[in-house]
Amino acid sequence: MLFCSSTTLAKHKMVNIKSLEQTEWILREPRSGTRMLFELHHIGQYLRQRHLKMELNQTGAIRSMVSSIGISCLSEPCIANELVQGDLVQLTENP
Repeated sequence: MLFCSSTTLAKHKMVNIKSLEQTEWILREPRSGTRMLFELHHIGQYLRQRHLKMELNQTGAIRSMVSSIGISCLSEPCIANELVQGDLVQLTENP
């Protein structure tokens, strides 16, 4: 699931590839299962370029960083509380 803080791209709710290519990404470390799913089976496979701000090895650290900057992709259960509280917002890709 793509997500960002409630104060960044969230005002758009639906984003296109171009806007995703221009956004700073905070992702799991290379070779992690989450990162591999992102790269091979999710939006990562469609991005020609990516502004990688950070690579972190803990979902909690990713949630924390994304709440102030950037965008990321984690499973819904990992960010369920933040979605309910409104700290993070799910984004939908628009082709």
